[in-house]
Amino acid sequence: MTQRPARVLLVDDDFQLLRSLSRGLSLKGFDVEACPSPGEAVGSLERAWPDVVLLDVAMPGMDGMTFCRLIRGRSNVPILMLTARDAVQDRVAGLDSGADDYLVKPFDLSELIARIHSLLRRSSGEAVAPLVLSYAGLRLNRSAWEAEQDSRPLDLTSIEFLILAALMAAPGVVLSRETLLKEAWGSPDGASSNVVDVHVANLRKKVEADGRRRIIQTVRGAGYKLQAD
Repeated sequence: MTQRPARVLLVDDDFQLLRSLSRGLSLKGFDVEACPSPGEAVGSLERAWPDVVLLDVAMPGMDGMTFCRLIRGRSNVPILMLTARDAVQDRVAGLDSGADDYLVKPFDLSELIARIHSLLRRSSGEAVAPLVLSYAGLRLNRSAWEAEQDSRPLDLTSIEFLILAALMAAPGVVLSRETLLKEAWGSPDGASSNVVDVHVANLRKKVEADGRRRIIQTVRGAGYKLQAD
């Protein structure tokens, strides 16, 4: 029996973003319903509940946080807030309104897809890594999208962050390039395995800079693992 595609309800008053995200997610196999306002989205919810909601914060009339609270009063469907606001208090307000995750604009489609897959795994009951990961001086906060090494911020790209998060979620375990492709791009078809090697090399330069010990190990013919020398 063929599994149906995950249903995504996308709510954003930016018509250009609405079109581009709807097209991009549809091409990745999602069943997308795009609504320019919470008012129209209410009608969609009355027809059928989605598997995940992508919700802009700043919209005229009913804003995203109000709509988030309305949804949360009726359902535990995963909600990802999309916003141009990056202040800590804005992220906290979004999460306090009932959102499960928070993504700051602009963002890569690959990052959005990875967040969606994470929310879908969590809602399906699959085991997922904790929001805060720590290993050998590294610390990643997956909710706040922050990375530190020895209490100093690490400036990582979204792909580097997702690769490192996958490795930190299973220290000592060898992860294949295909697994890392799925974690960072949302699908093994999102990029070639050679691209993984490039991103891992760049990631190594950052986490092993200034003479720090080797921590990302290459396992020839198998993939990569996180293990301090």
